[in-house]
Amino acid sequence: MVESTHTQHDNAPSEQVIDFGALINRYKRYWWLFVASLVLCMGLAWAYLKTAKRVYAVTARVLVAQEDNSSSAGASLLKSLKLGGTGGKVEDEMIVMSSQELCTQVAKQLGLNRSYVEDRGWFKPQVDHYKTSPIEVTAPEELFDTLYTGLKFKIDVDKQGLANIKMSNSKKTLANLKGVTLPATVKSPYGVFGIVATDHFKPGKECHIKASLIGNHYKGEGLNARIKVSLITKKANGINLAINETRTARGKDVLNTLIDLL
Repeated sequence: MVESTHTQHDNAPSEQVIDFGALINRYKRYWWLFVASLVLCMGLAWAYLKTAKRVYAVTARVLVAQEDNSSSAGASLLKSLKLGGTGGKVEDEMIVMSSQELCTQVAKQLGLNRSYVEDRGWFKPQVDHYKTSPIEVTAPEELFDTLYTGLKFKIDVDKQGLANIKMSNSKKTLANLKGVTLPATVKSPYGVFGIVATDHFKPGKECHIKASLIGNHYKGEGLNARIKVSLITKKANGINLAINETRTARGKDVLNTLIDLL
């Protein structure tokens, strides 16, 4: 009698069946982790959108006239740089627009040596003020021609109108006033500064301002690095100017002033 037997070898391939029902039941116990992760991600995205600063691209185009205008400020600057007459009119204008000296004049004329940021509390974006700050720092304009370090003011005004003012540089606190009324005077090794309320200040409301002061030269250097100057086309007598700004009004003023100073 012959017996037939079936032997399964250990190295023979075996079929694997995935039980999706069991897999789902296994992870059902951790449903709260998935929901918590989703809520956390959505919360972080919402917080980012609420607090992130929007940056706008501001551009301007300049048509360069070919006639000579030796009395312009741009021509004077070219002569001071010993560049007058070295190239075409468009190339000369691009040299002037790209100069740090002209950007320093723009910064001085627009008062960009002082910047103001207002903190409005949790989950509210900080306001980058341009000509709208409720509180400003005043100082002689000559100070910004020689200021070689950055100065910071932290100004907190309560509902009663009393202000705490802290002035510092990158190394230490220079002045710390408590419970003073505005306008206030801050004395420091760099000079005397005034802290004043503007027409945008609202009495009876708290106000938290961070002011930054810097010399005209350093502000012009930073402005020069941000302004992009390029030809519109190789055949056209036009120049394209561009700058990225959080305030479009400031960007427009920078480019318009740059053009006006030529």
